Amino acid sequence: MKRCTFFLIASILLATALDGLAQSYVLLPSTGQRLYSWDGEHLMQSSTGKRLYKWDGTHILKADTGQHLYKWDGQYLLQASTGKRLYRLDGTNVLQADNGKRLFQYDTRYLTRASSGERVLEVKGILPIAILMALATGLL
Repeated sequence: MKRCTFFLIASILLATALDGLAQSYVLLPSTGQRLYSWDGEHLMQSSTGKRLYKWDGTHILKADTGQHLYKWDGQYLLQASTGKRLYRLDGTNVLQADNGKRLFQYDTRYLTRASSGERVLEVKGILPIAILMALATGLL
């Protein structure tokens, strides 16, 4: 009986987590406007549902062509074609890879500009940090 209860609770938690992935959004904090939606694999334009980019766990790809744009190694966002380090995450800060300049801070809900404290993007749900870094820095 205890195994059945555990399995049932685990299944409910998994379904809840997957549902959260399917309902993730990137918003403009000042207005709450939904800019992008996330289905766990694709970043989509919220207004049209058009798939813009795909995430395979390590690469950001163009959704329509499959072209590898950027690679995430767990700490650095790299140019996929050259391996050049573009940005680094130190846990909460997004830094320029070449000089360590702090660009943004991320608290799992807001991406904030380091220089001014201005909230740039808001995340409702779960989104890979590599996608968020690429959006904030203008790569996507």
